Amino acid sequence: MDDVIEFPKVKVLSEEEALDYLRREGPIEGIGAFATSIGRERTRTSRIVDQWERDGKVVRRPRSGRATVIEAVVPAVPDVREPSQPPVVHAPPHVQHAPAQVAHAVAHPARRALSSILAAITPASTSAAIALFLAAGLGACGLTINVWFAISYARSGMEGAIAASVGAFVDLLAFWLPSGGCQLWRRGAHPAAVVAWCVWPFAIAISLTASVGFSAANFSDALAKRSAAATTNTNTASDIQRWRTERDGITEKRSVEELEIQLQRDRLKVDRVDRDAWTDTKGCTVNVTMDRMKACSPILPTLQALAQAKRRAKLSEDINIAENKQVGSPTITSVDPQAETLARLLTWISRGWIAPSPDDVALVRLVGWTVAPSLAGLVLAFAQLLSAPRSSSRHEAS
Repeated sequence: MDDVIEFPKVKVLSEEEALDYLRREGPIEGIGAFATSIGRERTRTSRIVDQWERDGKVVRRPRSGRATVIEAVVPAVPDVREPSQPPVVHAPPHVQHAPAQVAHAVAHPARRALSSILAAITPASTSAAIALFLAAGLGACGLTINVWFAISYARSGMEGAIAASVGAFVDLLAFWLPSGGCQLWRRGAHPAAVVAWCVWPFAIAISLTASVGFSAANFSDALAKRSAAATTNTNTASDIQRWRTERDGITEKRSVEELEIQLQRDRLKVDRVDRDAWTDTKGCTVNVTMDRMKACSPILPTLQALAQAKRRAKLSEDINIAENKQVGSPTITSVDPQAETLARLLTWISRGWIAPSPDDVALVRLVGWTVAPSLAGLVLAFAQLLSAPRSSSRHEAS
């Protein structure tokens, strides 16, 4: 029986030695495989791993349809221990490894690190990162709104600083209370968590007043500017149309220069009747008495034609100025196109069953802009719940 090879029995490792073994070997698939490696019974090994997970020494990554991966959390400063005397076992004869096998052994730590990174990227961690980003963005917007609204009602610099501080702290309180309540609940402080959640609606109510004031002021100012621009454009278009109609009704087609030359030629007719009439009446335009009417009557048709020509030239100038202003400015014909278009769209989609007015849509928009920044605290609480480790009460089959 000399040809029978005796395999060494697996040494039962202590909890500390088992944790060191897991750190050296990297992620292990399944609690059964890990129990076999450390020479312990599976149920006892599962309890040890549960305690390690609660202490933050290991993490378990469940996978759909496959064994759970157990991975040790490597501390920032590794423990330095005296090398222990290895147990004496009957080892098989030394085998010379090929160069490819040596390269494979060297590359193994790099593969373990890559697998650890890939295992850390899970749907839960991705959702937690997105929720944290959204919470930070909404919280920053809400904080800015509260500070701006508080400063807008201050009469001096000191009052503005105090009001801005109060608004900022109230918004930060509303931002922290939901997630703080969750943390208190997980630590077992249930009454304190309930108190935090009960205080949160009051903080949100104060924060919402600032958001309503900010949104209402900005929307009102923007709509007022659009209303003024739309009114100006409408009036300008109406004036242009009226001026064109009046210009088209003028029958005199000669220019002002031509008629002024003709008027100078007709002056001789005035001088023949009364030599001083032209000078005294400034070309038969002012102070034309009954005595001077006889002298000015020959040039009255020319004067009327000249007045029509000047009016036509003035209308053309006004039309050109108005059209040039329209070219350089945006064409605004609707005060609130978003509310008006959405109201028409909802009426068309519902076949008249829902027929909101533009004012209704504007109120819904105001509610959305007001409530959204106040949800930052809830989103932060969701991010914390997503990033927290799963409960260790469920065990995955190896």
